Amino acid sequence: DATRYYPIVKSLHLHFKKPATSAVSVEAMLSDADSAHIAATAEAEGKAEFPMNVEVKDAAGQVVAISEGIYQLRKLGR
Repeated sequence: DATRYYPIVKSLHLHFKKPATSAVSVEAMLSDADSAHIAATAEAEGKAEFPMNVEVKDAAGQVVAISEGIYQLRKLGR
């Protein structure tokens, strides 16, 4: 809920697998249960830290990098 929380990237590591010769894309998703847990923690404690790993893919769908990140969801007005 963007009216109550905002995300930040605390740390990010990219592991390159091969050169990308086209546009790249990333799709990141959390389960409903993970989202609810993160939001509940942020509500109670003002912030919630969580890891997320995603694949960076080229236009052909080939994995060109792996992103390993630590993110925080922070409560607005804190």
